[in-house]
Amino acid sequence: MNKIVNEMRRAIRSAAVSPTIKGERGEVVRRYLFDENSPVFSGHFPGYPIVPAVVQILLARELIEESYGYPMKLKSVESAKFHKQLRPGYEICVSCRPKEGHQLVFQGRLEVGDEIAASFALSMAREGDAP
Repeated sequence: MNKIVNEMRRAIRSAAVSPTIKGERGEVVRRYLFDENSPVFSGHFPGYPIVPAVVQILLARELIEESYGYPMKLKSVESAKFHKQLRPGYEICVSCRPKEGHQLVFQGRLEVGDEIAASFALSMAREGDAP
């Protein structure tokens, strides 16, 4: 399983098409573009590739880890809504911000153009911290 996750993480890093931008309120934003040969589409779905929900969540996790500067583990995903299928060639804007009043809980949002593609809350912990 770790081999697959690491492959997805490498594919995500190589799909970045902008630097990470940090906002005044702790928000971080980055843009990604997956071509049709990206491993993120492997098996999902033959003949009609879309970015799987788990990869959309990994996009946010990668952005959060980069902005904090250390590895994190995902504890839970809450309020997940996937509104739009993300296809090869779509430029995906990923933004994450700390949820007000909650340490290490982040609101993630993916957009294509001015359309919301997905939104969710991620509860995270530093790698090595107790559950």
